Amino acid sequence: MSVAFSGITGWVLFGGLTLVTGSIAARWLILPRRSSREPELDARLTREAARLGVIGAVAILVGLLLFFGRQLVEFRDPFSPWSAEAALLLGTPWGRTWLRAIIGAALLTFAFVMARRVPAGWVFATPLALALGAFPAFTGHAAAADQYTPVFLLADTMHVWAAGAWVGGLAAVLWLELSEGREAPRLSLLATLVPAFSSVAMVSVAVLVLTGALASWGHLASLTTLFSTTWGRLLLAKLGVVLVVLGFGARNFRILTPRLGTDSGDRAMRRSAIAELAVMQVILIVTALLVRTSPM
Repeated sequence: MSVAFSGITGWVLFGGLTLVTGSIAARWLILPRRSSREPELDARLTREAARLGVIGAVAILVGLLLFFGRQLVEFRDPFSPWSAEAALLLGTPWGRTWLRAIIGAALLTFAFVMARRVPAGWVFATPLALALGAFPAFTGHAAAADQYTPVFLLADTMHVWAAGAWVGGLAAVLWLELSEGREAPRLSLLATLVPAFSSVAMVSVAVLVLTGALASWGHLASLTTLFSTTWGRLLLAKLGVVLVVLGFGARNFRILTPRLGTDSGDRAMRRSAIAELAVMQVILIVTALLVRTSPM
């Protein structure tokens, strides 16, 4: 399969994971920390967060099916029937992990649909979303580590959660701002959403740095492989884009956040956040390629 297909399918899968994690972060970490609370508005925003979760869960399901189909094609014996190949894949621990993830994504979609109607839906959606965040670790390089496998599995899972809270949390802020703008065009929620998101983003970045450093130490044979292998060069490219995104975040926090609450400040923050989110998509694509590339 082509590199482009790997990048696209990986972006769909990881994009879905970030959206559902961002939806969960919005529900439990961002919305409760808003400085201005109104029961009716809070209920609308919570429903919109669940709608974003539905979109993310569907993206995960599509991404998983695309990935599984690609694996089936890559490993298929042209002289065997498709049913035999599928049975062989599903009969392995790897295949059963994929099957559980597909079922979990379908259940997660239903849970988010339910969360739009009754609060209890979040009780089911939250653990399902967190469990699916562990999927890349159990099907990627961390699961193949010779030593300290549980440590790397936990680190990779926390890396996905933190990335979802950061990238998905920003997407949730923009989504909630846009959705409420349709209801009340003159009302901007950025002045209450952005400060609540900033603390989540800071903690997420710290976790990303720590878990990313641990994963790099576990997968790199030496520093020279950063430059001599495709995996190492992709990692350097990812780090470069991450620095760009951190620059956006620092500018937003230090310069634009104090201006929120004014028309010009809200517009500037909105444009900057959209640009930051767009650059973040490059990180997701590079990450999708990293998980498909051998560290050796």
